Amino acid sequence: MKYDLSIIIPVYDSEKFIEECLESIIKQELKYKIEIIIVDDGSKDRTVDIIKEKFNDERIKLIIQKNAGQSAARNKALSISEGKYIMFVDSDDVLLPNSINSLMDVASRENADIVEGDIVNFQENISCEMIKESKTRYHVESNSTNPNFVLTCYGYSWAKVYRAELWNTLRFPEGFIFEDVITKFILRRKANKVVFLGEVVYGYRRNPHSSSHGNNNIKILDSIKVFPHIVDLCYQEEVPFDDVFYILSLNHIGLLNFITLKSQSTCVRNKCFIEMKKQLTMVNDYRVSKLPLMFKLLEKAILDGKMEAWEYIADTIIRFGMLKKWREIN
Repeated sequence: MKYDLSIIIPVYDSEKFIEECLESIIKQELKYKIEIIIVDDGSKDRTVDIIKEKFNDERIKLIIQKNAGQSAARNKALSISEGKYIMFVDSDDVLLPNSINSLMDVASRENADIVEGDIVNFQENISCEMIKESKTRYHVESNSTNPNFVLTCYGYSWAKVYRAELWNTLRFPEGFIFEDVITKFILRRKANKVVFLGEVVYGYRRNPHSSSHGNNNIKILDSIKVFPHIVDLCYQEEVPFDDVFYILSLNHIGLLNFITLKSQSTCVRNKCFIEMKKQLTMVNDYRVSKLPLMFKLLEKAILDGKMEAWEYIADTIIRFGMLKKWREIN
């Protein structure tokens, strides 16, 4: 490979944040050779001008395409990337100082397929207090020794470095938001070794204008509609359709969608719930025989079409951290 790391940044109308984002990368003192692939997805503001005017860095490769969505932008970058490892950064987020070295040091030392750091949520600035304590500890996981480790992992694609070979035949499903779910369903399950760094490496900006915000946002349906495409990709990538797959499916359909939908209008939630029942029925052949009681009730509420019961049970499971506790005793 020509580079140690390819950093992929899709941008769209990012003039407010792109400078801070890029500075957080290029100002790091690095011991690794990187390329920064920026794909502008048809911005209508000054995003491209800012990049050209302020960043004369030979490591930056700027590609401009017609608007096709974040997944298409990431996929374009993947097709030309030349790094041994891949990293994704969103244009309104930032990397913390020394994060690249920290992630890549572990990737090299452990010969890891994925190295994952923690994130800190922010709106304007990141303080030392916000990053003082990591949410996780340093540990190594493997599908061969503990396939259940994916059950309590977050699905976002950033704050990680991935071995590039994991992406040889895999691409993000295009035309959706919430496409990052492939990280949990496919990438972590294809990886032989995943290392959790136990260190905050990434600043995630809580942007109220994000495509996933708003309380009557029909685009939220993408969190449901993307699932059949994830199933197709699982077939394509030869991910096993086993107990872990079904639990991940129940988690995505019944719990993550609850979190996504709870601020939405009744109309949006009803439309999504109807689709959720269809999708859980679709994967019911892979059903686990030994589900804990609350998860059996969650499953039954969805399959019986009882939306109020589903919301109550999902809220209870999340509020009391039952998925994490279940994973710890299995």
